[in-house]
Amino acid sequence: MKGSIVGLLIGIIMTGAIGMAMYRSADINSNFDFMLKYGYEGRSVINTYDDTYIKEGSTIIKMKLSNDEMETILNEMHEIDIFNYPEAFPVYGHVNLPMKQYLEVTYNGKKKTIAWSLDNMPPFGFDLDTYEDNEVLLLDRMANKIIRLIEAKDEYKKLQESRLNE
Repeated sequence: MKGSIVGLLIGIIMTGAIGMAMYRSADINSNFDFMLKYGYEGRSVINTYDDTYIKEGSTIIKMKLSNDEMETILNEMHEIDIFNYPEAFPVYGHVNLPMKQYLEVTYNGKKKTIAWSLDNMPPFGFDLDTYEDNEVLLLDRMANKIIRLIEAKDEYKKLQESRLNE
């Protein structure tokens, strides 16, 4: 009897876990997309709305992120509470470099747009821990994780190879 109850509980838990995984996949597929523009004047673009990638404003390729990749990115966005970010940030300096970043996120019908650049980075002292909760730095770290994920994909590597052979 005790074994039957334990078996039943394990079955219920496993069914719930499988159901949650299926729900997350469906949720990711239909309710989450983003576009990240980065680099020189924001000319490199990751766009999950139409499953494309543009490298430095030239070549457009098809690139679809897997459900796991999308879920990892969504979790990163939730972790930094991206939907409570401002759309723009204070200007701390006048670096005026053309490195611009832009992020558009749509999740469960809500759309968020954020733009930032090096001018929005706080002035650094010797103690970077002071800035560990700075929204621009957290946003920049998250964007860099997405970029590294893209750069690890075969489609990106093939694009890099073809550009080298031109």
